[in-house]
Amino acid sequence: DSTDYITYESMRNTNVPRLLGIPNPISYAMLCISLRKHWKQIQNHFEHHTKGQKHKISRLHIRKMKNTNVLFEMNYKGGDNDPELDLLFGARYIVRADISKCFPSMYSHALPWAIVGKQIAKNNRSPEEYYNDLDLRTRNIKDGETNGFLIGPHSSNLLSEIILVAVDSKLSKKWKYVRHIDDYIAYVQNPKEAEQF
Repeated sequence: DSTDYITYESMRNTNVPRLLGIPNPISYAMLCISLRKHWKQIQNHFEHHTKGQKHKISRLHIRKMKNTNVLFEMNYKGGDNDPELDLLFGARYIVRADISKCFPSMYSHALPWAIVGKQIAKNNRSPEEYYNDLDLRTRNIKDGETNGFLIGPHSSNLLSEIILVAVDSKLSKKWKYVRHIDDYIAYVQNPKEAEQF
């Protein structure tokens, strides 16, 4: 069942407040149980969308790390020796962009769309499908609303990565870039390419 959440205002170093969301413990536990239950399918989704990348585009890079229970580090620096230097060679411009209000703009139905495609998800709304279960549990921590992921819980990073790796699999066919959650650094040849990115 859906429940409301508590908002907590945290001041950023720029003196702009950030609204954090503290989910109802029962609804949050149900989301975490769903994530755990479907972890293999989620891993397969990440593998499918990151396979063949010349470098790890997402610097969050969700994975099971040794000697810890955490799923990610905010700035992943291991394994591929920081690709940004290699991406810089041949580029004349660096583009820095971000998704405005990333978590608040995420749409829970985009989880199934990212996992199986929009048309398949719209044609199959069965709660038995794991992607629909993730959508439901994500909505339930926001009082049944489809718009926005809570800022604060680690589950929101995981859920946003489900969507953003699917976006990366399309963008990376044309652009050379890395992504730090919702912050993009692209390496391009000219101002026109910079604007296009």
